Amino acid sequence: MRKLIFVCIVLCVMAAFTAGQSVYAATNPTSVANNKFGIHLAVPNKDDLHSAAQLVNSSGGQWGYVTVVIQENDRNVGKWQEIFNEMRRLKLIPIIRIATQPEGSVWRKPSADDADAWIAFFQQLNWVVKNRYIVLFNEPNHASEWGGAVNPEEYAKVSAGFAKKLRAAGSDYFIMLAGLDLSAPSQGVAYEDAGNFYSRMFSEVDGGTWNELIDGLSSHAYPNPGFAGSPYNRGRISIGGYEWELSYLASLGISKPLPVFITETGWRSGSITEEDVSQYMVTAYRNLWLQDERVVAVTPFVLSYQSEPFLGFSWKKQGMHEFYPVYQAVQAIEKAKGAPVQHHSLKVMSDMPSALTSASTIVFTMRIKNEGQAIIDGMDYRIAINNLPKGTTARVSQPSQPIEPGTEAAVSVSITTGTEQSQSKANVELVQGSESIGQVYAWNMEVIPKISLKILVQRLFGFGSSVDQYEVQLFDNEERMVFRQVDVIAENGVIFLDRVPNLIVGREYRIVVLRPYYLPRQSYVTIQKDGNEVSVKRMLPLDPNNDGKFSVGDVITFIPNAYRYL
Repeated sequence: MRKLIFVCIVLCVMAAFTAGQSVYAATNPTSVANNKFGIHLAVPNKDDLHSAAQLVNSSGGQWGYVTVVIQENDRNVGKWQEIFNEMRRLKLIPIIRIATQPEGSVWRKPSADDADAWIAFFQQLNWVVKNRYIVLFNEPNHASEWGGAVNPEEYAKVSAGFAKKLRAAGSDYFIMLAGLDLSAPSQGVAYEDAGNFYSRMFSEVDGGTWNELIDGLSSHAYPNPGFAGSPYNRGRISIGGYEWELSYLASLGISKPLPVFITETGWRSGSITEEDVSQYMVTAYRNLWLQDERVVAVTPFVLSYQSEPFLGFSWKKQGMHEFYPVYQAVQAIEKAKGAPVQHHSLKVMSDMPSALTSASTIVFTMRIKNEGQAIIDGMDYRIAINNLPKGTTARVSQPSQPIEPGTEAAVSVSITTGTEQSQSKANVELVQGSESIGQVYAWNMEVIPKISLKILVQRLFGFGSSVDQYEVQLFDNEERMVFRQVDVIAENGVIFLDRVPNLIVGREYRIVVLRPYYLPRQSYVTIQKDGNEVSVKRMLPLDPNNDGKFSVGDVITFIPNAYRYL
């Protein structure tokens, strides 16, 4: 009995401790620097994406949001990957509302089985940021949005099925239920009151289940009635409608804080003047949305809509490249520099040097591939090599162009080795600002004594055991001269170079042997720690004018200089 009581007490304590804790499958967007400004895009073409970036990332801002709709008949991976890539370049975070497709005057009603095709599509995309913001459909308390008849219980089952499959597909999906029309009446199967809709949903799928399945609230906080309400109004049908939703959902069993994404809001011109729209929007931001820490993003509807029924909501003038004053007014508001979490992954495509000569400066090219989400540039990121052997330092040149995901680039690495033999587990790291954000590659690096090299060389008319005036040059595989020695003597046809620096064991080098009036000779050698020997072709005295080749000029020069090379 005592044991049972003890177990019950422990469980109660654990429940009390975890009840107020936030549980997010994806990253909690309120835990990082965040730019709340956003805009809803009817069509995410390049022009509108650039206009959106100039709006939401203005006045100090970075990484604002855009809400876009993807229909099931528009799941073209190539098309949407390029849209995501452009968002990445512009530092825009996508909020994706999934949709079926129109059937006559209504949207086709989805089924839970549809989730498989959506997930297969989503999994092929390289998303812009870690969080994959997903909104499950649109205003299902309208019959036209749910196959012609409102059915909260059915919406609950379908959305729960989608959410469970998204959860199983990956931890980065940030799942939100559809934004409801908070002003809709309860009218048979044509419309359902938002409170009734939520209640019927939660009767079908309980609050505990929704706690596990959803991560945030997508709210359509319009200033009603008539999309003309005061920005100072509060309550369910105001720009603060999300506050009512949070409270009501908590009463139904949602026990964790839900970050709020106002994916639709805005005033309709005609009901009020364009000047009022501008003033009201600024007031809404300053007095409510920017002050409320629960609000993550506000994406008013809509940047550009060039025909009815939503022409009155458009921030862009009809048939023109100009915007209404609300665009400039919001553009002027000071914004935060967002810092969303992104997956970082660089892959070193080159073989890194395992053994280098001491007291040397060795330059080589390192090829890297960006397999993450971030664009690696020289402003926000740098590549470093750390944990080098004793006395050894490395300098990595930064990419000349930003490295976008899926692309490769070459960077120059210069390593200056110490004077002593030593070794360590070196590593390539990606650094953001002053903080290392991950090890890219690790390998064993050793500093060894300088290399000895034997070169076998013979002259056509060679006399004597000792011949001077040789010059030896070594070039790496990128044709950089890494070593040069003049006034070298060959003893009995052998040039012996002791303690050659600037070499990497295992790499191939081109060796060039020169002597005045002789044609140059070259060969190749792969450097080893010892036993390095290479021979060159017989030296021929056929270059009297020392231009590195045999030509008519050599014949003209031959007679007066013959004694010099015989």
